[in-house]
Amino acid sequence: MCFLINMLINKTLTFFRYHMKTIALHSILLFLMVSLFINCSPKLAPNSKAEAEPFRMFYPRPPDTARLQFLTKFDSSLDFGKKRSSFMSKIVGEEAPLSIGKPYGVEIKNSKIFVCDLAGRIDVIDLVAENIRHFTPMGQGKLLAPVNMAIDDQDNMFIVDIRAKVIKTFNKNGSFTGAIGGDELVKPSDVDLMNNKLYVCDTDNNRINIYDKNSGAHLSYIPKAEPKTEEWLFKPTNICVTDSEIHVSDTGANCVKTYTLDGQYVRKTGSYGTKVGQFARTKGISVDKENNLYVVDGAYQNVQIFNDKGETLMAFGAMKGLIGGMILPTSITVDYDNMDYFLKYVDPKFNLKYIILVANQYGNKINIYGRIVPK
Repeated sequence: MCFLINMLINKTLTFFRYHMKTIALHSILLFLMVSLFINCSPKLAPNSKAEAEPFRMFYPRPPDTARLQFLTKFDSSLDFGKKRSSFMSKIVGEEAPLSIGKPYGVEIKNSKIFVCDLAGRIDVIDLVAENIRHFTPMGQGKLLAPVNMAIDDQDNMFIVDIRAKVIKTFNKNGSFTGAIGGDELVKPSDVDLMNNKLYVCDTDNNRINIYDKNSGAHLSYIPKAEPKTEEWLFKPTNICVTDSEIHVSDTGANCVKTYTLDGQYVRKTGSYGTKVGQFARTKGISVDKENNLYVVDGAYQNVQIFNDKGETLMAFGAMKGLIGGMILPTSITVDYDNMDYFLKYVDPKFNLKYIILVANQYGNKINIYGRIVPK
């Protein structure tokens, strides 16, 4: 009996030794195959092209060559993506974001975007500090309805208060320094600077008032034209002054009228209608270094670009609800000096020439577009 039991145990052990060797061999082979597969597979680095690229909105749309790219937008301080740490949040609570209310005019200088907010303040978007603050002066400098502004080389601010019917001035520290405008100014709507002169749109007085920037003295006005002639202004709302010309958005005539600096009529761009190059409600205007004219249309909710002969080059915006779309756009600014912050948004196949800022009363409050050229 003992002999039989010993023989059975020996056979059982032999069986397990044989099969354990086989299982071990199979395990080793399987391990080598998996390792070989992993090592030979393409590496998927966190930022490799294997990852889905972000959607980018170009104008015009492919297959045409892209000339503009929507870069980013600003609605509140949350757009910078900065939040308090969880530790600080537990101690002092979450920081309430500062928002842009109902913007109208927009300017940019020294890496700061200045937004005229009809809530009675200037919203300052600081691209270096990556935050938003509200400039809300009180006392004599209190803003009732700021709609547009200009900033000079000394960082003095000239803010159009359409309800107060004056241009309120502030120094670079934000201190109120005075008001420009008297009985000759009926309904100011926009302002621009050139050669120490202020050019102010007077919507209900059908003209552009010209003031000495330093003294505030009223110097003259343009145009000196017969009412209801082509060179007359029916309802001027926005202005852009270059070193040689004055461009005026005449909303009453649905076009942009251009004058020399001494007030001589040069041409008009656009007309009322639904075709390319026509408008329904002209608003803000700006000019780039190639003398291309950018015109906001508050009704069609887009921007059209014209060359210095008045020929239409392209349009962008519109497409309500899509990335880069506009809802009641009001103002536009072309800028070459404050591009650094926005370079990270540019498609790597392109170089950035300049940026274009558009204010919207609803939706994305401040849209940033870039003029791009292939590398």
